[in-house]
Amino acid sequence: MVERTADLIVIGCGVHGLMVAMVAAEAGYNVIILDKGQPGKATSAGWYGILHGGLRYLQTADLRRFRESVTERRWFAQTFPDHVSKMPFLMPLYGRGLKRPAVFRMAFLADAITSWDRNQGVSEANFIQPGRVLSADGVHQTCVGVPTDGLQGGALWQELVVLDPDGLFQAMVAHATQLGIQIETQAEVVSLIKQGASVAGVSARSDDQAIMHFHAPVVVNAAGPWAPALHAVLNPQRGLTDNWAMAFNLLLNRPCPADVGLSVFPSVGDGDMLFLYPHGKKTFAGTWYFPFDCAADTQAVSDEQIDRFLAAINGSITGINYTRDDIEAVPSGLLPVTEAGTTKLSGSDLVIDHSLSGGPKGLFTQVGVKFTTARNVARRTLRLANLLR
Repeated sequence: MVERTADLIVIGCGVHGLMVAMVAAEAGYNVIILDKGQPGKATSAGWYGILHGGLRYLQTADLRRFRESVTERRWFAQTFPDHVSKMPFLMPLYGRGLKRPAVFRMAFLADAITSWDRNQGVSEANFIQPGRVLSADGVHQTCVGVPTDGLQGGALWQELVVLDPDGLFQAMVAHATQLGIQIETQAEVVSLIKQGASVAGVSARSDDQAIMHFHAPVVVNAAGPWAPALHAVLNPQRGLTDNWAMAFNLLLNRPCPADVGLSVFPSVGDGDMLFLYPHGKKTFAGTWYFPFDCAADTQAVSDEQIDRFLAAINGSITGINYTRDDIEAVPSGLLPVTEAGTTKLSGSDLVIDHSLSGGPKGLFTQVGVKFTTARNVARRTLRLANLLR
């Protein structure tokens, strides 16, 4: 029978679980990660590959989240420079809401001032340059298919993109291994081990049905969409909201309509913003959402939802006509929403200390929202667990 001991057990080897483990290992703790599948093959694999620098937060004067995004994007560029590359993005502006040239001029000025350190320790090839506002003619020269009715100009800025998300994740796993983190795959957690009112570890079942025991005084449930079901096993006294939306992207086997990334809307009116960016000679398009109320293991994207997304993409740029025959891959994953049956994504990450609601001491649940800032959420969780100052 397998018996292992550590300072911390993390359940789930997606980006959020991996970051909890890496931050703890960097602080000197012995960490074990348990995953019932393989690292990074669930929600983290469906990510749209953009390490956002937080420009949208400046539009709403949310300086804290902006600085968090700048700092974490820089960390990825410093730590995994061979897996990121900068790309310009163009957003046509039609004068609705905050999507106005004057607003973006102020946002770009604030960005230049408040992200003064964005390139510190970053290779010159990935330096992020200041954004600028283009005229309507400049927008049309950059992408001839941008609808011109009501066009006032465009915002042009740079982001870091990851063209091979799986390659980046495998590099992160290798980094975690170098830190001494033990990653146990095909290990499904089936029960909590307690000593009195405190956590003492977990029991897990392997593919061959063998039971393994892992001992630690702190356990973090970072299983993403599987967190609520696991929550019911670890702390049945308290339920966990189980509301999700399916988020999916498309890799299309045809060139992007511009040499830059595009941040566009299906029409001039309100609606979810879409990203199209060059992926070699292909196009990566994201992201489309729909309510999801099934078990996490039954994730699927229907042809109807794919057709709706294709219609939205084709309606955003004049002259393109992507079809199902152009689809090479459909990366997808579940994201938490604020209300069941909607696609209103949670605006903040969830971190729970179960001891505050009658659960065992040393048990924590973390449900993250963004790939870029996962490391910062990990620090918050570990501070709550008294593993970081």
